[in-house]
Formats: sequence, C-alpha cells, structure tokens
Amino acid sequence: MALRKAALLGQQLTRKFLPWLALATLVGILIDALVPAATVAHLSSWGVGLGIPAAAVLGSVIYADILLLIPIGFALIQHGASIPVVLTFMLAASGLSIPEIVILSRIMQLRLAMLFVGATLLVYILVGFGFLWIS
Repeated sequence: MALRKAALLGQQLTRKFLPWLALATLVGILIDALVPAATVAHLSSWGVGLGIPAAAVLGSVIYADILLLIPIGFALIQHGASIPVVLTFMLAASGLSIPEIVILSRIMQLRLAMLFVGATLLVYILVGFGFLWIS
C-alpha cells in the first residue's frame, strides 16, 4: 500500500515538474545559443566585487525555482561567468522576489518589509563572497 502511494506521488510530482524542467532546459539552451560568450565575459570583467552584489539584486527581482535555475546557471558558467556570481544569482532568484516583497509590504509595515529585504540581500551578498572564498 505504501509503495503504491509513493509511486502515485512520484508520478504526480513528475507531471508537475516536467514542464518546468523542460522550460528551464530550453532557456539554458537559448542562453547558450543566443547570448554571446563575450557579453558574459564582459560582465565578469566587472570583478566579483561588483558582480556578486549585482547578481544578488538581479536575482531578487525575478523569481525562479531552483529547478529552473540549474540549467540557466550551467549555461552562464559555460559562457565564462564566475561561479560565485552565478551561485549568488541562483540563491537570490530562488529566495526573494518582487511578488514576495509586495505581499510582505501588505502584511507588515513598509519599513519592516524593506528591512527584511535589505537584510536578506546582505546575507545573499555575504554568502556570495563565501562562495568566492571556498572556490
């Protein structure tokens, strides 16, 4: 009985995530095919001092599940983006988003919501520099 429930749950999850995984793979392929490697290399030339904070801010604006971000991050790394910058972007994109900020500002005072966003971005930036230290 438990095995049947597990198989059913696995089937449901596969149906739920397979289209998103296909979309993420397509986006990764498009980045790999359409974004010139020179562009990504130029952005990496800013250095990690500017790249990590920029990746945290850019990632926090969009929202993507980590399942979507893995092929995108892989394509960016193949084009020459530094690993700490890509990991910071992926972390911020999966953890903070504009819709989340809007919802927080409706249930909290705006000042507290902005404090939360600032503290979260600071943590992402510090973790990004931690990625730099360990890579």
